[in-house]
Amino acid sequence: MTNAIATRNPFAELMAASPEEAKATLDRWGQVLQTNALPQDIKSPLQAAVMAAHGAEIGLSPLRSLSAIHMVKGKPCLKASEIAALIKERFGDDAYTVKQCDADACVIVSRDGLEVRFTQDDAKAAGLAGGNWSKYPADMLFARCITRVHKRCYPHLGPVQVLELEQEYERSREAKPVKTLDDI
Repeated sequence: MTNAIATRNPFAELMAASPEEAKATLDRWGQVLQTNALPQDIKSPLQAAVMAAHGAEIGLSPLRSLSAIHMVKGKPCLKASEIAALIKERFGDDAYTVKQCDADACVIVSRDGLEVRFTQDDAKAAGLAGGNWSKYPADMLFARCITRVHKRCYPHLGPVQVLELEQEYERSREAKPVKTLDDI
């Protein structure tokens, strides 16, 4: 099995194109957007091209990029499920094994034997509660755990923000108002 990835970067191609070619490319993205076949959070042809370019950086096709990546506060964020899939695709089905995944904890063991875990206690210590954490605790624990596996075992997969983590961060910022000079 090879880990080599053929990539093309639609955004770089767009930027290197002549103005006429760039307009034609954006017009094609606009036609695709009008089909309503893409995620609803993609609002413009240029945004679609940028998201496809972010995916190209880690070897995703343009259409896979558009379903796997979401822009959150201007940052591209990859779904945890996509990280899990990419690890298996790039490093084999034995790249990791889920030892436990329930409402209390998620434990994943890498091919090299490194045991990575994320528990409800970890979630509480990080201030994560409510929302999806109370509705889908096992899924949220898996998302955090597979992110740790990515960082600790397969960082060469590529730099990615994780959608679930970015959304948690934004919720925690909204829940804790910041004092300003006027408040003091």
